[in-house]
Amino acid sequence: MEGKLLGYLKGRLVGKMKIYWKKQIKKNLYDLIRRLGYQWRGGQKDNLVSGIRRIGRSAYPRFHLFIKKLNNQEGFVLSLHLDQKRTVYSGSRAHSGEYDTPLVKQEAERIRSVLKTLEY
Repeated sequence: MEGKLLGYLKGRLVGKMKIYWKKQIKKNLYDLIRRLGYQWRGGQKDNLVSGIRRIGRSAYPRFHLFIKKLNNQEGFVLSLHLDQKRTVYSGSRAHSGEYDTPLVKQEAERIRSVLKTLEY
């Protein structure tokens, strides 16, 4: 099972800013995403939720965060990127995302600091 999970994570989270958190969470992922300052984006699949956090008043740019609860292990993995604009092609999931910029790294540090304050 662990090999399957790692394969899934590699396929889903490649190239994105990742934060691994080893503490087990007692509350649900929806609560966690809200406590991190993100708006839940709807749907949950395989212990994976996603949320957005706007930078300004308009819809874009915005941070996009995925949280995946790890099975048979304590903790979870967070995957973060910055959406610069809406998807241009209909039916496509491709977008103008930034994964390793100073702004994304700054947001990752903010998330880490919030996680340290949470009692899970």
